[in-house]
Amino acid sequence: MSYVNKIQVENIYYDLKDEGAIRFDESQSLTSSQKEQARSNIGATNVAIDDTLTVAGSAADAKATGDEIADLKSAFTTVVSQSTQLLDKSEADTGAIQSNGTVSTEGAWANYKTSDYIAVESGKSYTFYIIKPDGELAVENYRLMYVLFDSSKSVLSSTYFNTDYLNKTVITPAQDGYIRVSTGNHSGSQYAFTTMAMFVEGTSIVPYQEYYHIETEKLANTIHFNTTQNTEAGNAAVDKMASDSSHTGTVAIEPEWTAGYCNKSGTITTGGADYKYSQLIDVSEGDYVQCYDSTNAEYCNFRFVTAYSNGAAVSAKGQEGGYSYTVPSGIDQIRLTGQTVADLANSTIYNRGTIADKKVKSQYLPSIGNVLYNKKWAVCGDSFTAYTNKVLESGDYIGSMATYPFLIGNRNQMDIVDTFASSGRTLAYPSDGTFSNSLCCSTDAGYYQNIPADADYITIMLGINDYGHSVGESQDGESTTGEITLGTIDDATTATYYGAWNVVLGWLRANRPFAHVGIIVSNGIGVQTWVDAIIAVAKKWGYPIINLNGDEHTPTMIRAYNPDVPAAVKATIAASQAIDIDGTETGSINTHPNWQTHEYESVFIENWLRSL
Repeated sequence: MSYVNKIQVENIYYDLKDEGAIRFDESQSLTSSQKEQARSNIGATNVAIDDTLTVAGSAADAKATGDEIADLKSAFTTVVSQSTQLLDKSEADTGAIQSNGTVSTEGAWANYKTSDYIAVESGKSYTFYIIKPDGELAVENYRLMYVLFDSSKSVLSSTYFNTDYLNKTVITPAQDGYIRVSTGNHSGSQYAFTTMAMFVEGTSIVPYQEYYHIETEKLANTIHFNTTQNTEAGNAAVDKMASDSSHTGTVAIEPEWTAGYCNKSGTITTGGADYKYSQLIDVSEGDYVQCYDSTNAEYCNFRFVTAYSNGAAVSAKGQEGGYSYTVPSGIDQIRLTGQTVADLANSTIYNRGTIADKKVKSQYLPSIGNVLYNKKWAVCGDSFTAYTNKVLESGDYIGSMATYPFLIGNRNQMDIVDTFASSGRTLAYPSDGTFSNSLCCSTDAGYYQNIPADADYITIMLGINDYGHSVGESQDGESTTGEITLGTIDDATTATYYGAWNVVLGWLRANRPFAHVGIIVSNGIGVQTWVDAIIAVAKKWGYPIINLNGDEHTPTMIRAYNPDVPAAVKATIAASQAIDIDGTETGSINTHPNWQTHEYESVFIENWLRSL
């Protein structure tokens, strides 16, 4: 990891890399008293005869936390951290760059993507290339166009490679200005730069990394240092705030698929047409595993990842959903369950090896007044919390589902505890003990009494599957084994929905009295009595709610129960918010919230969290 080498405060340099040495700009006329005063301000305790001071005492603490530097209240020269990657995919436009500098989406150009304006310098060389999922350079099935602009963004020249066979392209601008790069394929790009494209300075091929660019203008007003951080963490706060996620070695594994699925507990159910599970795969801690469908040129969505230690499944270290899996400590084998909507017959499993600092830190710097910053959030929920149709491509939780908890966690550098959220999960625990994916199952890793004692925030959004267990069927195809009834508001048993709420909220009141607890009224139940039960029990225990069925404060979301919203309006909401409302995109109807919906609701859920 690299660090900011120095920060300039007027004429004084504070060197973070050289153990806190203080140097002065000798091109300026500074008196001895000015130098001594500067040393005193920074906290130095011993003074050298020359103009270099080895810092001890309180100045060493300043190096670790930055607090004493912030006390200077001085304007800093801009501190810039920039990735080797110059291509910011989040700013890409759909369409292909034209010779006049405009971007066209007409006809086949709609299959292209075009970068934003990237600053380039005269005489320097820049290289564009794409890395395939197997770690090799793409040399087929994409075309490249680029336009060079002057400093006022007027077109200088354009280049179009009318070929499907490119390895890497080196570009050397004749003058300072900008470039916009387009790539795609008239039949749909197999390796679009929305996946693993690189645009870098120089002519060397470097491993893939995400884009980041951070500027800090004024330390005292921009960055709040946590005095409990060690030296590395303190320096990192003014550093690039991101890590190179380059792979250290990719190994291709040919999967052996069997019809059926293996859940996180290691239970295998054979047969069926919806899922297939793999053989046992040897792994090591930190390995980053993906499965790539070469027919559709996309990564496969895992239904389950089963984690094993010495042959025994460890449910708490498995995974439900997601397009990637990072192997935790103590796990030596895994088994993957894939959804057959992907072409598993032509898929390859890739163990990409250990990724250095896979959790790329958020580009949002911590600031005074952000009550969510660095807080621990225990998220309890079902598939409306744990699942969607996209994974995060950057931030602390790269590779995790792009659902509201991880989106909010990324923005605020929160510690998200998602052990208590999984597809098919219920609040209540059937009295016959035939179903274990429940917040009230004492043998499950997601048992409510396992909520960490140091959790700052706790939210519960459960009920969709409880209702399914009451009627014996699930709209989402989840298990409904074991009966769960609604019960009454005075119940004290975890076998009814009301009773489970009473047990869980009563325990939280007694055992997590100062955690910020909130109840999210689920929009996926669609039945008045069950929705009313959540609101009533929250009032009983004095906890605040946010109602995703819609009220005067919150928009009505997909599958909501809200008699004030006409059916036609609900249908319009569902058409835009569902993953696949009619089955035309994935081959099966899927009314879970899509990733755009999670981004949308994450905003008002985050604002509500701040109010707890």
